[in-house]
Amino acid sequence: MSSSFLNFLCSWSFLFLGQKPTYIHIGEVHLWYETFGKKGDPALLLIMGGGCQGIMWPTALCERLTKEGFFVIRYDHRDMGLSSSIDYEKKPYDLMDLSRDAIGILDALEIKKAKVVGISMGGLIATLLGAYFPDRIDSIVPIAITSDFSTFLDPSANNLSPLPKPKKECLDYLNYVLAMIDKVATKEEKVALYVRGWEILNGPETYFDKELYQQLITQSMDRMRYPQGYNNQTSAMSSSLKKLNEALSLIQVPTHIIHGTQDPFFSIEHGEELVKSIHGAQLFLFKGMGHNLNPLFYDDLIRVIKNGV
Repeated sequence: MSSSFLNFLCSWSFLFLGQKPTYIHIGEVHLWYETFGKKGDPALLLIMGGGCQGIMWPTALCERLTKEGFFVIRYDHRDMGLSSSIDYEKKPYDLMDLSRDAIGILDALEIKKAKVVGISMGGLIATLLGAYFPDRIDSIVPIAITSDFSTFLDPSANNLSPLPKPKKECLDYLNYVLAMIDKVATKEEKVALYVRGWEILNGPETYFDKELYQQLITQSMDRMRYPQGYNNQTSAMSSSLKKLNEALSLIQVPTHIIHGTQDPFFSIEHGEELVKSIHGAQLFLFKGMGHNLNPLFYDDLIRVIKNGV
């Protein structure tokens, strides 16, 4: 199916709903994007994690960032949401390709430089942008990442990384989802299954906004065209480990790392090791935050993004 025909289908469905999607074309890839605020304000590019659509940057957070003077951009990675689905066997990609997608968005919007905020896989992409595209990046804010992503990709005993592996609860949940996803019949059951995952990622110490994540997951399911996209992005991460390790020592832009003390994927040690790997980087530990965007931390997040303090 051609990209133009996919665009037509998406445009028709959204027009029917009273909305019009916006796309940027980078070669054969088309990426859905959305902006908030005034075009002339400093650009802030938000990059979401693996398996997540751009709308997982909650609209309320995007709107608050515009009030702080930013022109905010969120988008769907390839293989996510309304963006292109890729035949990974025929056209494999890695995180450098996803980094070039991000630069392509800036090019299409005629933005010379942007501040980049990325969470999880999006934070890894932010480090690649800071290392290999410093002329286009004002600063980066990686959230919930690590200097050794292999601890997530291979949490087995064969992985001899000195950094802690994800907590057993996370790994058990992922295995449960793999076993159950084809057996879950209704949309409501699938939403509940995924919301439970985000509740685990939230960590036990801080209130989890279940209603917000029910809304975000429901929206994501309504926009999902390619359920296998997460598998492709996991493969992209696996093929990028060497490049990611090389990038950390090459980052040439101000770097403000945010890490939650209750992150069940990457414990505090990951953030502490990461800051040592990036020259001049600062680490901001958010007490009680997990591996997600909890509204209780929006004030702290905005402060770091805006002022780097």
